[in-house]
Amino acid sequence: METIKIAESFVILIKKYNWDKTKEIPTNEEQILFEIVSAAGFEIGSTKQGEAIFYDDEDKRIYAINKFCPYKIVDLKREVHDCATKWLDCVFAFAGQENIGTKEKIEVIRKEIERSRVSLEVICLTADGDTLEECRDLDRFSSKSYCVEKPPYGYLKNHLEDADKLRGCVGIHKYCKGLIVDKGKITLTNRLMICRGCYLRITFPMNIETYGELRRFLLAKPGVDQAIY
Repeated sequence: METIKIAESFVILIKKYNWDKTKEIPTNEEQILFEIVSAAGFEIGSTKQGEAIFYDDEDKRIYAINKFCPYKIVDLKREVHDCATKWLDCVFAFAGQENIGTKEKIEVIRKEIERSRVSLEVICLTADGDTLEECRDLDRFSSKSYCVEKPPYGYLKNHLEDADKLRGCVGIHKYCKGLIVDKGKITLTNRLMICRGCYLRITFPMNIETYGELRRFLLAKPGVDQAIY
């Protein structure tokens, strides 16, 4: 289905109900939620009625991931897909804005669907096939409320590109799913990245500043260009 048609069906669905009183919709309409999230590039298994929650390690509190949409997204392993759920919740909130026209809503959501599809190309870290992928939830799900009044509507973010500078949270260790963080300078010439999940350690020169520079540095290491991932 064309992106514009998916966006149109979604906006019409959101407009149809009073969501303060609606917690469940027919299966054929629930499919519209599935289609828009799939079109946005997420690999998902299904939609499921109910609240998804996130535990914030910093302030030791539990927060709802989906503050507006009464449905959460489940991945292919039948686990809650935090990122997809948050993305859906944000376009859901935007589509429900009363001060924005239907045509504008459809066009903005169409663009967000297409923008969401293209993420940073994975970066091979080791000859064993360890890879770094973009972290789509760099802000995680903290207590800070996200804005839905103007672009980028809070959680709807631009993807990273090779030209972007490395961030403190560099990305996600694919398969392990641990956060890879930049621990900073560890020697006179090197910095350290470490995975918080499996503790994989990657050292790289201090003069590496962007994702593209990191990619080229690692590809020059023996075996990395031949790794299977």
